[in-house]
This record gives sequence, C-alpha cells and structure tokens, in this order.
Amino acid sequence: MRNGNVSLASVIQGAVVAVALLAPAAARGQDPLHNHLALGAAPMWEARNDYGEGSRMNFAPELLGFYYIPTSHERYHVRVGARLGFSGLAQADMPTAVQLQERDVRPALEIGLLRDGPVIPVIALGVGAVARHVALKTQAPVSSVQGSQGHSEVLPRAYGHVALGVPFGDGRVVLEPFGRYEMIVGDTRSTWRFGLDVSVLLF
Repeated sequence: MRNGNVSLASVIQGAVVAVALLAPAAARGQDPLHNHLALGAAPMWEARNDYGEGSRMNFAPELLGFYYIPTSHERYHVRVGARLGFSGLAQADMPTAVQLQERDVRPALEIGLLRDGPVIPVIALGVGAVARHVALKTQAPVSSVQGSQGHSEVLPRAYGHVALGVPFGDGRVVLEPFGRYEMIVGDTRSTWRFGLDVSVLLF
C-alpha cells in the first residue's frame, strides 16, 4: 500500500510539473496578449477637403506604442497607447508659382478596451495635438519680399477609434485595420481616417 501511495504521489507530482511547464506555452497559444508592450507603425490615409467641395486622400503615417493591462475578465484588456503621426509628405496640387505647404507632427495619447481572441475588436478614445508649420512659397513670375513666408501653430485634437485586430504566428504580430473619426480644433477639412496598425509584442 505504501508503494502504491508513493507511486500515486509520484504520478501527481509529475503531472503538476508537466502542467507547470506546459501552461505558459498553452497560454501563449490562446492569448496573444501575454506580452504587455507592443511597438509598431501604421500607414494611414485621411479624406481631406483641400479643394473646397472636392477632397483628396492625404497620407499621414504614424508610429505607435501600446501597453496592455489585464482586467478581472481574462479575455478583456485595457490598452493604453501613444501615437506620433506625420502629415505633409505629399502636398495638395498647386501652381508652381504659388504653393502653400503644410507639415504636421501629431502626438496623441489614447485609452481603449479590447477583447482577446482569434480576432481582436478594439474601441478607443484619444486626445492630442497638431504641431503645424505652414509655409507660403513663391517663384517667378510671382514674387514676394522674402520669397517664402510662414507661421507655426499648435491645435488640440480628439478622436474615436475602432479596429479589428488579427494576430499572426504565435500572436506576437497583430495586423489591425481601423477607422477613426477625428476633430481638430480650428481645422474642419478632415474628419475620417483609415489605416492599418502593425504592432509587434515585445514582452
């Protein structure tokens, strides 16, 4: 009986050790957000009314960082994010003699809620600013005293963001198509933005 008890105890001990060793791997397979920090980038386009009633798609990429915070529900996470966007890589078509060039740097902080799974729905809110430099450049036959004039300004902004992420591989890479409705105080030319967050989980 004693030998039987020893044998049973050994089996139980072995099972506990096996579960302890295999549980992290299983968790990684089921929960792509076991790592808490992710970095990435997002190609993004905004529908922008630079032509009065017409519009163009303005390319405005972003760098991003996410930090995932577990909640009491194992499948739900709070996501705190930071973004740094850029606009002005492409300018609106204008006459060569007179060009108004506009370049933005757009930092923002956001907070969101997501549900982990084979696909990852996300809803988030963000606030930030637009640091903008506007330059008026002229060439012959139009001329100005300085040849170019400009000014800088900082505009507050806020946005609502919805996305649907798809994890790949072991869940370390997430592709997340998104739509965003954004308001910039003092600039109503653009509200809707569409893009793709590409993030890599680090740890």
